[in-house]
Amino acid sequence: MFVEWDDRTHRVERPRRWNDHPWALESLMVNLVGLWTDEFSLPHALGNERLPGDWIIRRGATPEQKLASLQKILAKTSAAFTADKKLVKRDVIVAHGTFSKDDFPDGIVQVSLAEDGNNVRQNGEAKYYFRQLGDSLGKPIVNEWKGCEAATVQFSIANLHLTTLTKPAAESRRADVLDRIGVQMKVSFTQESREMETWVITPN
Repeated sequence: MFVEWDDRTHRVERPRRWNDHPWALESLMVNLVGLWTDEFSLPHALGNERLPGDWIIRRGATPEQKLASLQKILAKTSAAFTADKKLVKRDVIVAHGTFSKDDFPDGIVQVSLAEDGNNVRQNGEAKYYFRQLGDSLGKPIVNEWKGCEAATVQFSIANLHLTTLTKPAAESRRADVLDRIGVQMKVSFTQESREMETWVITPN
């Protein structure tokens, strides 16, 4: 489990998460450290290392502080790693356009895909939605949608099953999904290579 320690009250104020099996290192990077998947890269085998135990998070700690602590904790285990922040050239999706409230009643942008199924719909900022969409599409999204701070995006998370497809089929489905979302959001998407600041995680 994850619990949160509060230095102000000198006690654990609340549990954060439970799991019925040990967390993999990649999951800990996201759920414990607080990094988005587009903010780090690590080898598949290292990311799948299972780490039994409970975890105490200090309230207010930054992802960088938690990453450094996790690195120390795991230094003498099979999941020992080094973390370096680097500029890495990566394949990304770039969202272009300018948000206009006149195009969307009450500033709510509704995104709906056939692949959503009966998944729960949620509201979020455009930045949050693009993070979730990037995870589904398997590529980070660079947000250059001007004025989108005024938008609320209503969406559900679709499982696009891209990892089960051949590379050409996955690229075709990705492009099709981006076209459909672009029409609904009045945004254009391009797929590019860009240098991005990334935590590069390597085994010791």
